[in-house]
Amino acid sequence: MLKIIDEFSELKELCVCKGESIPDYENYSNSHPEFNKYHILPWCKNRILEQQEKFFLLLEEFNVLLHFLAVDETKPWQMYTRDTGFVAHDILFYSEKRNLPDRYGEIDILLESSIIDKKNKVVKILGGSIEGGDVLMHDGHAFVGISARTSRHAALELSNYLEVTMLDLGSNIMHLDTTLSFLPRAHAVIYPPAFTRKDLELLGKIFRFIEINADECKSLGANLFCVNPETIVLHSSHKRLAEKLIRKGFEVRILDYSDPICLAGSFRCTTMPLCRS
Repeated sequence: MLKIIDEFSELKELCVCKGESIPDYENYSNSHPEFNKYHILPWCKNRILEQQEKFFLLLEEFNVLLHFLAVDETKPWQMYTRDTGFVAHDILFYSEKRNLPDRYGEIDILLESSIIDKKNKVVKILGGSIEGGDVLMHDGHAFVGISARTSRHAALELSNYLEVTMLDLGSNIMHLDTTLSFLPRAHAVIYPPAFTRKDLELLGKIFRFIEINADECKSLGANLFCVNPETIVLHSSHKRLAEKLIRKGFEVRILDYSDPICLAGSFRCTTMPLCRS
């Protein structure tokens, strides 16, 4: 079953992929500008797998059904499933155009798997590129970051299926979810300097901001993950943000996710929710 209308309803089903295709840091180089312009740090593949496993175990505590994608050793960044495709309402959306060539073909593995039942609605976005990290859902409404990886053309095509609000990020922010997260009770974790004044005013009319600073943004403080309306998963270094969230009445579950973050992707990046109730 596919059903996503927001970022925080109780999570039922999730698509993930183990990071077994992640290359060893010592033997890897990539000259593509879309890889190198972000905050990439040395990583350890074994630690990535260990930290992922602890995250999976936490999700299973909440009775989340995990659907694992088959690992393809030729696709190094498969574990960051968020951008392979995304569910909005009861439809899986995707585009084959990706601005990082290493990620071509990831969608084929998902579509060929048994994870997406043939009865499900699947829509291919033909105009431009769109990635799940640039799509945040709130009350059935998609907020779409226009970035180097998601085009205005694609967002316009998406608007044929649901209500869409575009947020202008420019070309130096990887994805909307590295700067913004929607939480229950109309809260939003946000890094304000990432947004235009117009977009901040628009968001401010809907959400109560919980602001993060530049260091917290760089270490992906906004890329947290809601398991349900009460529970938020947060990386262990974000102590200040954790205290803020606890004061707002949330249960915060802390995990070390430092090595996935070294590759500029945290909890939200490594998950593709399929169903929230």
